[in-house]
Amino acid sequence: MFWTWTYVLHYYMPSGTADHGFAYNLATSFLPFLVARSPLVYLAYRGKGRTQSALYWWLAGNVCAGLVGGRMYGHYFLLFVPALATLAGIGAARRLDDAHRRERRWLIALIAAVAIAFFLVATMYEGATGSAFTPSPDYREASAYIRARTAPGDQIFV
Repeated sequence: MFWTWTYVLHYYMPSGTADHGFAYNLATSFLPFLVARSPLVYLAYRGKGRTQSALYWWLAGNVCAGLVGGRMYGHYFLLFVPALATLAGIGAARRLDDAHRRERRWLIALIAAVAIAFFLVATMYEGATGSAFTPSPDYREASAYIRARTAPGDQIFV
């Protein structure tokens, strides 16, 4: 009872919105996440149907679990990605069939634009952190040490 209800309701949830309110956290964390994933949200909506109701409940449950407490840390939103990607995949598959030829080019362009955008952001992040094209941590020295002191058939403990 304590860890399931008392702790969550009396300690965890109030501490998540102590410095800012729930609405502030929602506007500055959750909404930007939704905007960045808007193509997935759109495709998930376009793929809706009765046969996917369990997937929508899965997504809704994950959203509720991610928002409980009001903290809205970015890594909490990773919980939404599997259900959202599954629903978006169903929506994309429905849009790519022959019955929706007009949307096919638009959808391919959208997917390509999202892939390019994420690639560019990842490239900029790597450049900003100074880790671009540099292994971090650098295990090359450890690999060379093991290679120099063992034979291909030797067993080692790592």
